[in-house]
Amino acid sequence: MHAKYEHVTDQPDRPSQQSFRSPNNLQQLPISPLHWWRTRRPQGFGRHDVKAIRAALLGVEIVNEVDWLRAVTGHPATAIGVAIRQLSAYGMTSPVIDAAVSAVLCCAIEGNHAARVLISSALRRREKIDPLCQELIMLWRAARF
Repeated sequence: MHAKYEHVTDQPDRPSQQSFRSPNNLQQLPISPLHWWRTRRPQGFGRHDVKAIRAALLGVEIVNEVDWLRAVTGHPATAIGVAIRQLSAYGMTSPVIDAAVSAVLCCAIEGNHAARVLISSALRRREKIDPLCQELIMLWRAARF
């Protein structure tokens, strides 16, 4: 693995960018599957992760989003549309963004190319507050599922 990407993980149990920068930190708490899109390399995802993400998404409701259930259950165009609307309406620190992009993440893992493009776009927007995202952008552009 190229040294530039050593702090990016395939594992779902890394808590925050602070832990990526300090590998000797022994007290690492698991993070929500709804954060995986911005904390894990795309090569680390498999179809088993879709189940965990969708289970978490079923406990989320986005107010005034009539297409949410369809997005959560795997309709790529709907998931992308929901994410675009939410990205336009909310800042990158909103939990709504994590949920909306996580629905798109499931579609990307299932092989949808447009979903990978949206994740790269969301990461590009988030890199202003989270430097880890810069490295993930390139990995998502090259990802193949």
